Amino acid sequence: MIFPEVVDMNLPVEGAFHNLVLVSIKKQYPFHARRVAHGLWGAGQMSFSKVICVVDDDVNVQNVGEVAWRLLANLDPKRDLSFVDGPIDQLDHGADQALFGGKMSIDGTRKWKEEGYAREWPAVARMSPEVTARVDAMWGELGIDGVTGGGNGHGKGSGDRNGNGRGNGNGGRREAVARIVQAAREIVRGNS
Repeated sequence: MIFPEVVDMNLPVEGAFHNLVLVSIKKQYPFHARRVAHGLWGAGQMSFSKVICVVDDDVNVQNVGEVAWRLLANLDPKRDLSFVDGPIDQLDHGADQALFGGKMSIDGTRKWKEEGYAREWPAVARMSPEVTARVDAMWGELGIDGVTGGGNGHGKGSGDRNGNGRGNGNGGRREAVARIVQAAREIVRGNS
């Protein structure tokens, strides 16, 4: 294996596969995410990848919503975006010229002191199993079947099967929101 630190990789259809690479790693040293991105750009067909997003090994890169949440939560654009030039796909129309253009990597990993991060990195916010079970049990009652929260409160689980926040169009959104608010209040009262 060329990159033993890679835990999982996803080239989602939304990025026409090679335009977006989501990769999780077991981070072992400062700036490890950048090394992985540059290494992937040097690995055969991966050289055509326009955007490589690197996250920690506890992120499910098969869940695009979870990746977006973690990338955006961990991102300082000045520190975490890296731009390079290199070969691009023959069919890529986005660059100024054929076969050569810009690429970007995004480091969405936890930052270390050695990377210039002086503060304490926060723990990932997660719902308790009880809260997850309670919310998951409500989706069907709210007319939003086939959705589960997944335990972290992000990505799918806050809308329809595509995670886009739309119910089934039955006009009962106010009632659904009222029930969710009421359930949240009951859970908070039960935990205090």
